[in-house]
Amino acid sequence: GVHNLPPDHARAIADELFAFTKNPNPDELDELFSMLNALPGVLVVLNHPLWDIENIGQERHDAALKAFFERYGRWFHALEINGFRSWRENMTVARMAREMGYPVVSGGDRHGCSPNTLVNLTDAATFSEMVEEIRKDKK
Repeated sequence: GVHNLPPDHARAIADELFAFTKNPNPDELDELFSMLNALPGVLVVLNHPLWDIENIGQERHDAALKAFFERYGRWFHALEINGFRSWRENMTVARMAREMGYPVVSGGDRHGCSPNTLVNLTDAATFSEMVEEIRKDKK
């Protein structure tokens, strides 16, 4: 999940991300993550990291996730717990995040269309301030 793109550049950045999705090249991913990370208000979240959405088997999924984190983990700001995933899975994600030094944020695949099943609690007054809490303070 990529959140809070700067409005003046959001379309161009989204176009770059969509182009990568259509024609993925792992060698270009570091460059994309680096560009996103250079934008201080942007939040990059790994959504439902434990869900084997491709049905490759949990063991293969876990191995792929481990390899992915080894290569790209430095670019993520948080891991997601998701209101549509099981409590057990979410607690495992929360434990994994704690062990790896990531904060957790809530999601629920509503994509702004309806209220979420989980909420994020913050002391921030704006979303950009919340991003700063997550990125800098790891909370």
